[in-house]
Amino acid sequence: MDISDKLSFYKSSSGNETHQPSAVSSSLKTLADHFNGKIVYPHAPYLKIVREESLGDSLQDAVTLKLLSRNEINEPLALDGILFFDLETTGLAGGAGTYAFLLGFGRIAGNRIIVEQYFLPDYGREYHLFEQLNLQFNEFSCLVSYNGKSYDYPLLRSRFLLNRQKFKLEDIFHVDLLHIARRLWKDSLPSCDLKSIETEILGVNREGDIPGAYIPQAYFNFIRTGIVHEVIRIVNHNYTDITSLARMLLYFSQIENNPLTAVHHGIQARLAKLAYEAEDYTLLQKLAGNIGPDSPAIPEVKKMLSLFCKRSRNWPEALSLWNELVNSASHRFFALEELAKYYEHIEADYKEAIKYTSRALSIIRALEEIQYDANTFFYKESFQYRYQRLVQKSA
Repeated sequence: MDISDKLSFYKSSSGNETHQPSAVSSSLKTLADHFNGKIVYPHAPYLKIVREESLGDSLQDAVTLKLLSRNEINEPLALDGILFFDLETTGLAGGAGTYAFLLGFGRIAGNRIIVEQYFLPDYGREYHLFEQLNLQFNEFSCLVSYNGKSYDYPLLRSRFLLNRQKFKLEDIFHVDLLHIARRLWKDSLPSCDLKSIETEILGVNREGDIPGAYIPQAYFNFIRTGIVHEVIRIVNHNYTDITSLARMLLYFSQIENNPLTAVHHGIQARLAKLAYEAEDYTLLQKLAGNIGPDSPAIPEVKKMLSLFCKRSRNWPEALSLWNELVNSASHRFFALEELAKYYEHIEADYKEAIKYTSRALSIIRALEEIQYDANTFFYKESFQYRYQRLVQKSA
């Protein structure tokens, strides 16, 4: 469409004028043939592609994510009410000139995921697509994305508003799986981007995939030349993004329902932290028993267990854990401080409290001769103040 055609199209969108359909480009027809898609609205054509695949033999009716979401999602999410979405855009800079040229949406029916993709071969094709999408959005109660809260969702909302359309996804609860992925693997994976999660956790290996950074330029090349090869790769890239979202959500639900069976990349320690935050002492104990004795996470898990015991006044167990942690280089000052607190405030045994305080100060002095550590300096002030107070109390 040249500028006069586009102006004519927008002028007639209110229905005051009629015009003849513009010719559909041969490149768009080629894409339609390749994907067995449908060209919609010939006045300003876009391509609709529908594909589907199996997600397994049997799926539950709903997924549960209460622990992994830190109680943000308290109720089960019905699978048939979930809309997965991912966009491919003309850039990451944002602004009025950035738009989504490929919109992918997925829904689960039975044990299959059905993916609908909408490809816009040029600027100015959004209005009638958005009208149709708003009709479909009414069917869903939950939106699922990956980093969508930070980029895809705000961009899509702005495009709806620029086209003077109501954005009905605003009324739908939004789950961003990136936040859960970071809670589980930010300490153990080099990156929590979608491709890393696919490779390391889901076992998805993309073949012939186009890197995300190349996608905007590949689209501009298509507009300029009409060559479809890179667009085919982009459509397949987006399709895999959507199916991986569904598989990831199901995997997270499996972890939630059976946390003791999760073994990937130190996940037990991360789950233990979530159990501690949720005040689920029973689960924390079970996870602690599941972590190998040589795991670097053991001291931190014992610390969390000891604080639970302290809160419930289970002093014998708390004392046992603190005495074990005294031998941990990373947690010895925490343990010595808790032991000093216990003997000062619970037993009123100031001499015993002084013993643990003095031990901590001796370790600090020895470390200062070797190296400077800001953390050690913080503990030094705390233990010195505690020592002075204990001496006064015991006098």
